[in-house]
Amino acid sequence: MKTEFWYPPGFPRAEERFLQRCALALASLAGFIIFLCQFSTILRDLQTALRTGAEGLTMPPLPALTAGCWIGFLVLALGQGVLAAAHYLWHYQGGRSIYRMRTLPQRFELARRCLAAPAAALGWCVLAAVAVAVLCALYYRVFTPAGLLPAHWLLGGALC
Repeated sequence: MKTEFWYPPGFPRAEERFLQRCALALASLAGFIIFLCQFSTILRDLQTALRTGAEGLTMPPLPALTAGCWIGFLVLALGQGVLAAAHYLWHYQGGRSIYRMRTLPQRFELARRCLAAPAAALGWCVLAAVAVAVLCALYYRVFTPAGLLPAHWLLGGALC
């Protein structure tokens, strides 16, 4: 798929795509590490309490443990608006004429070149956030001992 029509003419698209991929990988990794830190701390505290004789303890539901995992994805998603503005301002640099882009026969050429790449990156951001959520849910389900698993572990009783 050709993506050169998603960017303003002369824009360094290879560098932007590389930085977008790095930011997406960093947001995904940071989100999962934040979940792992919260999960392991609470699990260790619960196991210590069980060794001392406490009863009726359960792990908090999954949404309580994933609360801080989404900050990287939020920053990345908000950054796409800044990137769209940078694409628009690129047309004002040097000899690049914004007037020429506005008078092209394709009416939405300027909008496509300013918004297509940030919209695609936003879509990848959503897909990566869903993948991290599924990974966190699987990890939670597999590594939480059966005695500590709450009855409504996935949604925290939101639909009950």
